[in-house]
Amino acid sequence: MIISQFPFVVFGFHSDNGLEFINGKVAQLLKKLRIEQTKSRARQSNDNALAESKNASVVRKHMGYSRTPQK
Repeated sequence: MIISQFPFVVFGFHSDNGLEFINGKVAQLLKKLRIEQTKSRARQSNDNALAESKNASVVRKHMGYSRTPQK
């Protein structure tokens, strides 16, 4: 549902190595949607600068700054 709200086609998903991004459910979903997943190198903080800047300028512009409530 979230991906359908983007005003562009999603071809890739770049993340850090956090467990919220590199788990079986996420990998299965991305494979199903034919979205390539790339990850930054461990302990290389500058690797994720591009993803962080895109989050600020693209994702948050369309999705907002609200947090997802925890169960």
